[in-house]
Amino acid sequence: DYEKHVVTNAVSCAQRIADQYRCPKAHSDTVRRFSCRIFDKTKSLHGLDFKKRLILELAAILHDCGHYINSKDYLRSTFDLVKNIDIYGLTDEDMLMVAYLCRYDENLVPGENDADFSALDRTNRLTISKLVAIFRLANSLDKSQMQKLGDIRVKLEKDRLVISGRSDDNLYLEKWAFGLCSPFFQEVFGIHPVFAVKSEMLHQP
Repeated sequence: DYEKHVVTNAVSCAQRIADQYRCPKAHSDTVRRFSCRIFDKTKSLHGLDFKKRLILELAAILHDCGHYINSKDYLRSTFDLVKNIDIYGLTDEDMLMVAYLCRYDENLVPGENDADFSALDRTNRLTISKLVAIFRLANSLDKSQMQKLGDIRVKLEKDRLVISGRSDDNLYLEKWAFGLCSPFFQEVFGIHPVFAVKSEMLHQP
């Protein structure tokens, strides 16, 4: 159908661009998978459609492009690059949303002190905030870019979003980044994210 056609073509186009800018594919694939999992499990909270899910996927694929241009200010470089990309089936407004998702890491969130963000209308600010909250959580789960979590389970409880996984690796970096990203998610959705990891390492309790 049309939606599937748009998604397939847009993802393929974004992946070609990401390859040109030498983005780490294993990392982007992981963030994409985690983003979609969280998006799907929190649909009752955000109420966003398939196009917004696609925007999340494209951000996962493209969010490291700026490293190739300017490693010192890669977030801004990525934002400027992505907002000017043409992808079939997506409007300029859609690509601007993708760019905003790429703009915020675990240390940055959308806010009034961001002049570009503040200039958007209220509906777009809210939509971007929802997507950024989801994307930052997903990205934090592979902060090391080493795919230490093979997969995750996402469960929405009464006042918590429980993200669980299994790993034999040291996840201190992922836990640290997740901890930084959780408050904004809670601010946007009113739900507290929890990261629970079961490890089979013998020296861990």
